[in-house]
Formats: sequence, C-alpha cells, structure tokens
Amino acid sequence: MATESPYSDTQLTNCTFVNNTGATRGGAIYLYDNVNLVGRNCYFEANRAAFGGAVSLTIHTSAYFTDTRFYKNYAQDGGALHAHRA
Repeated sequence: MATESPYSDTQLTNCTFVNNTGATRGGAIYLYDNVNLVGRNCYFEANRAAFGGAVSLTIHTSAYFTDTRFYKNYAQDGGALHAHRA
C-alpha cells in the first residue's frame, strides 16, 4: 500500500502510483474514518487489491479527483475505486 490515512484531509497533486499492491483494500490508497481526499492531475496504473485496485474508501470518507487517469488497475471488486460505507 502506497499510503494509508485515517482521520485527516489529504491532498494529492501531480502524483503517480504504479504497480502497488494492497493485501485487501486499496492497492495505492486506502482511506478510512472521516477522511476527505482531493486528487489533482494524478495517475494510477497497474495497482492491485481485493477491493479497490487503485483506491479504497471506507467509513465516512470522500474522494474528488480532477484531471486524473486510472489505467489497468485490478481488483475483485472495484478495479479503479471501491467505496464501502463511504
């Protein structure tokens, strides 16, 4: 997992996540417990997890992406993005 963040606001700009793996949630990013994510001009490629190949959101989280590309991310549920109780 590239980044994991509880109880905070997170901003990502001009970032790249490639070939990351999450054991269960979020190959590149796993957010949980009251987190707000803003991603601008990001690129996610070939990230893998069971839930949310690129990004997984759980328990009162939100994500807003602009000018962001998701390419060939893989998961059993939610290849690019997975949200559970978000």
